[in-house]
Formats: sequence, structure tokens, C-alpha cells
Amino acid sequence: MPKLPAGGPGIVPLALTDALTSAAGYAAEEKSAATRRAYRSDWRGFQSWCQRAKADPLPASPPAVAAYLAHLADTDLKASTIGRKLAYAHKLKGLDSPTSSEAVPP
Repeated sequence: MPKLPAGGPGIVPLALTDALTSAAGYAAEEKSAATRRAYRSDWRGFQSWCQRAKADPLPASPPAVAAYLAHLADTDLKASTIGRKLAYAHKLKGLDSPTSSEAVPP
């Protein structure tokens, strides 16, 4: 579960800490256990590919994402599976998805 800052001026009032902790827990549990496992597996696959390609996984560059998605397409994965593979990890880290770049085909 995400850690929240301690209360203090300009940070988070102590009265809200419990409610924010609860909200963070609900957000973390938004996806089913199977979906979270799939995301973790997707991420490990991308990290492994990046290591072999000598590319940074986070934040991933659009050319690296395009190359990875082409690699996946060459393995005959369905488009829906390929679409799930990368954007979520960037979202969790608060980064823009590299899949929204013009360099990455839809």
C-alpha cells in the first residue's frame, strides 16, 4: 500500500490520514488479483526485453516502445494483449504513457 506523508503544515492534516490511507487501499485493489499478476508479468517481460536491447524501461522511449510492440506482434500475440503490455507501469509511476507518442503505431 502506498505510504502517505505525515501530517503537518501544507502536507496532509492528521484528520485526513486514515481516510487517505483507506482511499489508497481501494485504489490499489481496483484491479483483480489476476489482472495485477498479468501486469507484473507484462512488466517483467518488458524489462527483460529492454535489458537485451540495452534500452531504459522507465521512462521508456517511444522508439523502444515501438520496437518492443513490433517484437510482440512478431510473436503472433493478439492486438488486445499487446495493447495491455506497457502503459500501466508508466501510469503507476505517474509518467506519461510512451504508447501515446506519434512514434508508436496504434
